[in-house]
Amino acid sequence: MQNDQQNLNVLKEEVKKLFASSDRVYFSEIVDGLLAKLDIKAPPGWPQESKLVSLLKQISGLLILRAMLNEKEDYMLILKEKIHVSESLRKVMDQRDVIVKYLELIKQHTVIDEHRLADKQLSIQWNITDSKKKYWIKIKNKKFEYGKGVINNPAVIASASKINTIIYFLQDINLDFQKEEIEVQGDNSQLLLFNEIRRGVTHYAEFFSGKFTLNVILDDRLLEVAFFVNEHEKTAKLRRKQLLEAEMKEKKEKERKHRERVQCYEYIRIKIQGLRKIYDEIKIDDIEKRIPEIIESNYRTILKKDLISLIEDMITKKDINGRIRGEYLTFIKEGMKEKIDFGHRKGIGY
Repeated sequence: MQNDQQNLNVLKEEVKKLFASSDRVYFSEIVDGLLAKLDIKAPPGWPQESKLVSLLKQISGLLILRAMLNEKEDYMLILKEKIHVSESLRKVMDQRDVIVKYLELIKQHTVIDEHRLADKQLSIQWNITDSKKKYWIKIKNKKFEYGKGVINNPAVIASASKINTIIYFLQDINLDFQKEEIEVQGDNSQLLLFNEIRRGVTHYAEFFSGKFTLNVILDDRLLEVAFFVNEHEKTAKLRRKQLLEAEMKEKKEKERKHRERVQCYEYIRIKIQGLRKIYDEIKIDDIEKRIPEIIESNYRTILKKDLISLIEDMITKKDINGRIRGEYLTFIKEGMKEKIDFGHRKGIGY
């Protein structure tokens, strides 16, 4: 025991140093360094790493979470005081009601895993037989809700003692326990659905020891889920920001291409219309020879049209006054449109 206490004292100082420069620490990255500074004598068959984790769990204010690092399972160390807890969650943690804390734990998990509630409807009245306490549980519109008291027309009414309720809630129980220890009136499939939703949220057997009360255990798990909810919200916020940036980038690119098309179109129109001062008629194939700048404008790529199709568009829109006769563009000099209304070009696809 003395050796454990000495190791624990050393460990506390090392943890302080670790968190002086980081807000989170991964176990795999520090385990070798910590073991080198400690005198850990693990029981036969019990790795030193496991003993180290058990010592870390004894440090007040330190939370150890299961996490992934480089696609491998790991532990993440977080200081409890650094975890942002919402006011509503803090009120739940301040209570002594372990059933409320457990139901809040499920609710918080459904925030992270939204698919857990997809296409599910739930309505349960839960009565504690050895007290006057009553609770209700609902899933509606993909939201998990709970509260104290009674609801109207529940799909199922479940009644059990407080201890059996806690056992049922906090452990993976079999159907025999459910049949023997819980009185069910109504749709029993609702409890099976509830089991499915809460699966993976519990598994607390490893945490039970003389040192930790159920309230402390649940508070730690609520802190844990608060941390992951915060991470989930940060990720969602980042995704929204990236999506917005991508949309803005796409919008700017569309606007740039539109300006480029309009400018290219107008540039070529002016060049072609300038030819009428010299020619009454010109072979369309010769236009590019007379005005090499047209080719340089890269109009085929920008406007996605060949020259004859482009001239046809300009004639149709009355942007040049002429007509196409066979291989020739003939200019009509009388009534030529000298001023161009650019307003109609907003919707012409250029």
